[in-house]
Amino acid sequence: WKWQDWRREASLEALKVLARRYCGHPSVTGISVCNEPSDRLPVEVLCEFYRACSVIREAGMPPDEVAIVLPVYRTERLDEIWRHWNRQYDGFARHANVTFDLHLYHCFGPWWQRQSLGNHLRMTKRHRKILRRIPAVVGEWSISRPGDGYTDEEKAEFAARQIAAYNPASH
Repeated sequence: WKWQDWRREASLEALKVLARRYCGHPSVTGISVCNEPSDRLPVEVLCEFYRACSVIREAGMPPDEVAIVLPVYRTERLDEIWRHWNRQYDGFARHANVTFDLHLYHCFGPWWQRQSLGNHLRMTKRHRKILRRIPAVVGEWSISRPGDGYTDEEKAEFAARQIAAYNPASH
């Protein structure tokens, strides 16, 4: 589907229903407002949709009980989304216990295809730096890399480096 077809108001209404239904439930500690928005979705539209924070809080999910997870998805747009949400909406200052959702895969796209194991390991250090400076959760990741030609030891090292890098995430 095209992002222009996204029924944002209906999505906000669905989040309100979910928040009311599960507020106070001890096993609900977070709610994600959507998953993997299109790269073509303008940052302004995505950040305006982040008003879902207010919808969820007003429906009865307080910040001391439930984190709100906002999709960023790919780190390529992180800085632009961060700037816009904080400048236009007073982002993290206005909303408590809110986090960005990052999906840190190393296997999708032509750029990853050209990287050596060493470059993949170095990239985990970059991810660690990102996670130290922003409220974030690594919502998805894997040890998969392009191609099949790497050993179990290399896979184990790559997994251990990612886990170490993602531990500083706030959520």
